[in-house]
Amino acid sequence: MKTVILLGIVLLASIFLIRMHRSNIKTPEYIGMNEHRFSPCPNSPNCVSSQSDTDSHNIPAISASGNEQKVMNRLQTAVSSMQGASIIKIDGNYLHAEFKSTVFRFIDDLECYYVPNKNIIHIKSASRLGYYDFGINRKRIETLRARFTSEQQSML
Repeated sequence: MKTVILLGIVLLASIFLIRMHRSNIKTPEYIGMNEHRFSPCPNSPNCVSSQSDTDSHNIPAISASGNEQKVMNRLQTAVSSMQGASIIKIDGNYLHAEFKSTVFRFIDDLECYYVPNKNIIHIKSASRLGYYDFGINRKRIETLRARFTSEQQSML
């Protein structure tokens, strides 16, 4: 009887993990720009954005200057150097990357949008699944900021 219960639990857990993995793979429809804006962060604390009006989700944009191609090349280099990063799309002054966690292979999305006339890169980092991210998305942006700034300093 204990074996049957254990097998049932394993089966249910497997079904749950497979469904969660499938929903984690597909790029969400809200990724991308709409009138120069990212989609808003959800109410959950697993998202940060420089375009958010909510204090808990807001994070400062990254300072940048230079022509679009050079800034985007530096940004691509900085993002590519980060653990778990895969650049999915670069379209002019927009970049989308995915970050895959080491253990559970969860995917977070990073979006960057360079605004040359304001000398900033708007940024958003959000988890696809779950509610709480233990500050990972905010830390990711700060790591990106440090690497981009370092890359920018080495170019001067």
